[in-house]
Amino acid sequence: TWWLQHIGIDGFRLDVPDEVPYWFWQLFRSHVRSIKKDSWLVGEIWHDARGWVNDRYFDSVMNYAYFKDLVLGHFILQDISSQDFKAKVSEGLARYPHHASAAMMNLLGSHDTWRIATLASGKIARLKAVLVFQMCFLGTPHIYYGDEILMQGEADPDNRRPFNWKWEADAPASEHRTLVKELISLRKRHPVLQTGAFAWLDTEAELLAFQRYDAGSTIEVCINITDTPFAIPDRQQKRLFSLGKCTKQDDAWVLHPDAALVLKVKG
Repeated sequence: TWWLQHIGIDGFRLDVPDEVPYWFWQLFRSHVRSIKKDSWLVGEIWHDARGWVNDRYFDSVMNYAYFKDLVLGHFILQDISSQDFKAKVSEGLARYPHHASAAMMNLLGSHDTWRIATLASGKIARLKAVLVFQMCFLGTPHIYYGDEILMQGEADPDNRRPFNWKWEADAPASEHRTLVKELISLRKRHPVLQTGAFAWLDTEAELLAFQRYDAGSTIEVCINITDTPFAIPDRQQKRLFSLGKCTKQDDAWVLHPDAALVLKVKG
């Protein structure tokens, strides 16, 4: 009560709530909402949380199962194929209503996991592609402190090192932070990336391409993490953002390896 009424917080992230009885969280939610109707409750649940995300318990969960594990498996560890990645992402979106999917805490790392820069083992271009997906995907992007400057760390407590306040002297760290800011700005400038619907685009199997859309706007996102260039039709879209080498050839955009393109569809 004190935190909500006197400090003005907007909600709570709740540690391992699935180890506490359901009835407690039902009472907790009722009490919190009686004080602040628009408060937000997110649970730390690592698995499928269909039984927890509803109007009785939580608004969202830390999306380990249907975001972090899948994204790291496909982009970084490369043990999930493009086809399987798309299928499992779609499965995750189908588990929850749209408003819950839009509120999912889409993390790439936390105080309980290895840092993504350590897992990437120097594949900075791949980390950049991950950021494009995270910032353009349905859900609420979450950045663990220091990941924006490529901080390293293995298992706890190594992943909880003090923040590197000398990041400005590190060129890759500074460049990565600039990219994070640029993508956050892109997301803020285009509300469809925050609240719009999601759909995969029909493209060549290994190319990741999807759209975010609503009644007034459509944005297409294409990401190529293969070793082969891919061409996508140029339908007079407006380029909003590009990563890596993206070129125009005749009536197509060509995405080279580790490139990404964000396009606004005209109309």
